[in-house]
Amino acid sequence: MQPSEHVPELMSLLVEGFANAQVEVELLPPTTLRIQVPGHDPVEADYESTVAEARAFEAEDYPEIAAQVVRALLRRYRENGIRLGTHYPPHYDDHGRHALVTALAERDLPSFFEDPRTLSLPLSSGDRVISDVSSYIDTVEGVSAEQAEEAANRFADLLAQQLAQIVPQRSAPDSQIRVRLYPESAFSEEVLAGLLCRPFGPGLWQVAALDSPDTVQPMGRQQHEETGRPDDEVFAAGVANALREPVEVSRHEIGGVTIVHVGGQHPYVAAQLHNLGEHIGPAPHGALVAVPVPQVVMAHVLGDGHPIAALETLQNVAQRFVDDSERPITPHLYWWRPAGPADDVSAVPELHLARIEIEEEDDRVALYSSSDDFQPMMESVLESQRAASDES
Repeated sequence: MQPSEHVPELMSLLVEGFANAQVEVELLPPTTLRIQVPGHDPVEADYESTVAEARAFEAEDYPEIAAQVVRALLRRYRENGIRLGTHYPPHYDDHGRHALVTALAERDLPSFFEDPRTLSLPLSSGDRVISDVSSYIDTVEGVSAEQAEEAANRFADLLAQQLAQIVPQRSAPDSQIRVRLYPESAFSEEVLAGLLCRPFGPGLWQVAALDSPDTVQPMGRQQHEETGRPDDEVFAAGVANALREPVEVSRHEIGGVTIVHVGGQHPYVAAQLHNLGEHIGPAPHGALVAVPVPQVVMAHVLGDGHPIAALETLQNVAQRFVDDSERPITPHLYWWRPAGPADDVSAVPELHLARIEIEEEDDRVALYSSSDDFQPMMESVLESQRAASDES
């Protein structure tokens, strides 16, 4: 197919549009773009079909066509947890999100979506703060434009009130503080630097947040530092409060593997990793844990059954949770060990990545971990089990 005379103009508009959205692209003539994707290999996208469809339009329509292409790509990546570009652009018929952004702008609060359920809002200090608006999104899915406008105005008033209350954070009572676990990909580096957070394990960040009936508001670092309060003190309060949130603990046998399931109807269940020993009992070798979604922690005590089977089973279960979730945390498994002194429950536990790969053709098993001690520990557990089996 021979490109039309409009190809150079449309492709240059695409390059310009991606640049404005802070996406690095390279034009590979005539109709391919090499797109740099954060944390991933570059992707080559061929826009030959877009060019072909554009032939039905006049050249003056090309800027909007290019803008739609850029918005669609940003939307697709951010819906999958990859922070490509500047923001998450709602679909043109997404009445709920568009109405909320408009309502906030009318209240002098210019906002944009970081992802489908996370909103970026301005503070009077000039910084921005991130807010989980899932409760609002759930109420406006599929509603009419008029219904969305009414709901957006109510929610925008609520957000404006909350922003006014938290801007100095010293006014926030300790009872409002929680800790929430996020994947590293949830925030850009710039946003992450502005939050009160700490690394919690490979690819994970624990963020201090202010809890209210309608929103979860990550705490801004600058406003926190102005209070003069130590970080550890805030995290201690957040962990203690998150641990008081109700959870249900159950045990399940899956293919002969015992999995302890800790679940709750709130996004703070991952805080139970601080106090996991209370749920799983003695674990001299530690435990395999998964935090696939904010409402679930799963664990298997190493030494309680075959560790290879446990690693494979828990890995598969975690992946299913992630596949079924709109806002997962991670499909990865971690080797969990207590943080140290039992009286310091707010300390970050030891978490090391753990993964198994099985080659079915030759029945070969490969273990991977971010800790050099993981494989020797697994071999020691297996040897102990073999020795116990021989004795019996």
